Amino acid sequence: GIAPAGWYLPESSVWFGSRLGEPVLLERGVDHRGDGGGKGGKEEPVLASSVPEHKMPMVGDESTLRPFGKAFYNKEATYSVWPQSFIMCFSVLTTALIATLHSMPHLAALHLTSGVLYGYPINERDYGGLQYSDGKVVYTLLVATFIVAHNLHVLSWIIIEVIAKWSLIGRRAEGRYNYDTSTYNQRWELYQLLTRVRRHGQGTFFDYIHGTPYITAFFRLLGCRIGTNVCLYPTGGDPYMPEPDLVTIGRDCVIDKSALVCHLNTRGNFELVPITIGNNVTLRSGSRIQMGSSVESGSMLL
Repeated sequence: GIAPAGWYLPESSVWFGSRLGEPVLLERGVDHRGDGGGKGGKEEPVLASSVPEHKMPMVGDESTLRPFGKAFYNKEATYSVWPQSFIMCFSVLTTALIATLHSMPHLAALHLTSGVLYGYPINERDYGGLQYSDGKVVYTLLVATFIVAHNLHVLSWIIIEVIAKWSLIGRRAEGRYNYDTSTYNQRWELYQLLTRVRRHGQGTFFDYIHGTPYITAFFRLLGCRIGTNVCLYPTGGDPYMPEPDLVTIGRDCVIDKSALVCHLNTRGNFELVPITIGNNVTLRSGSRIQMGSSVESGSMLL
């Protein structure tokens, strides 16, 4: 719902949707009189309809600003905050480079095949008089070169994401990282843009390695401590571990489509706390482990 200018929304009131440009009231909520006019001189809760007219306008002040607002809008951070124009330019550049990277297997397959068939350099090729009685030669070359190019494509994804993680984020540590006092959130935003490289069409590269030792090895590269004989995300992840280097997983565990989230953003206060998972633990789809949790050995969360 959208409240028109000058409206007063009392404490604990609930509004929903919009009707004729005004939100629909579900629960009136209460307001407290500060004059001790209730029984026994105590504050008396009153309905919103009884709020005096002079209390209706709601005017914000500096106290309503959260750490992000202080850093981004008021420029009151303890470090240099990147302007919105920089973030927009970085986002556009990243999108263009990732699109180019994803198109490389197809382009590489075409160029490598043409190189085998017609030779190099390109400006000295003679396309006249070349005939193929069997098209299997062309298709075999295309498939073979595409497989090679696609494997290099996947390797590039791993290299880009791992380098981005350790260069921008480093190894995370437990603590509070508010936007106005720490550069963590700013660096994390850039890292999130670069992780788009894992997206491929309607899915991600993870779709090809769910539940395999390869996805376990990938999260180890990002700093996750994982024991032996662990199966990660056999049916996918939503989301995948956003802070893998703060997660410790014992041996003989199965983590299905379970959320392992080591951060909490409350009223602009961003906090990181590790998660520990013991041995022989099973986390089924839809389960969620929050920051600071410790799952004992042999536990099952279904």
